[in-house]
Amino acid sequence: AFVQAFLVAYPISSQGVVAASLPNLLRTLAKKSDSWKAFRQNIEEAMKKEKPSSITHSAYSFIYQKLADLELSSIPCPIDYDKSIVLDFSGLNETAKSFYAELYLRQAWSHIEASKDSSVGHIIVIDEAHRLLKSEATIFGETARLIRSKGALWCGTQNYSDLPDYISNQFATHLLFGTRSESDLRALKEINPLLPFV
Repeated sequence: AFVQAFLVAYPISSQGVVAASLPNLLRTLAKKSDSWKAFRQNIEEAMKKEKPSSITHSAYSFIYQKLADLELSSIPCPIDYDKSIVLDFSGLNETAKSFYAELYLRQAWSHIEASKDSSVGHIIVIDEAHRLLKSEATIFGETARLIRSKGALWCGTQNYSDLPDYISNQFATHLLFGTRSESDLRALKEINPLLPFV
């Protein structure tokens, strides 16, 4: 979850050697680290062992540069997904919001899938859901498609049309309040020609 969340928050535009090495380096660093401080120290030690001109050093350097956005003490870790929890990302910058939203959604979904008790209905509530769709690598679409058998996904967003069809089609119930957005009205018309007038 950590590796995928990092790659969603910091997408690599090209598939070069540095980009290809990031998942393995992130995985190794994460396994050796129990805190952001340890993570930073492990990168610093690893960078000292590499020549500054090496590809591996460049990959470590890329990860190291991104840490300032993510090293936050106010974000709880680990989380007990068997309890009701609320995560407030309002104090985070946009990249950190993407990273932590992806990380916790992946962890929650993994926990839900592994749950043996089918009588427990899990509910994931996401406000500003459109923010999770900035990357195609997000787990949001998979969660939306598969959660019905284990619980529910409740999403809020400013504009109905912010969510693509492949996501909004998964929702059993849609609540839409007043809108004047042309794209929202077109999306509603596709469902039923009378909806824009309602």
